[in-house]
Amino acid sequence: PPELICADGPFRKFIEENVHIAKKKFWPTFWCFESRAQTIFAHVLRALFLPKVHYR
Repeated sequence: PPELICADGPFRKFIEENVHIAKKKFWPTFWCFESRAQTIFAHVLRALFLPKVHYR
């Protein structure tokens, strides 16, 4: 499971008891397995689908 970085106390206890996904192993999506790929993929999608913004 991922490492939970926070002080011992009521907040940590709340997270451990109520946020069950925090106990599961993280699996990145198959198409964005690392941060640089995510950045490039987002740039390409924005260029293809968002309208161009023209500034004065």
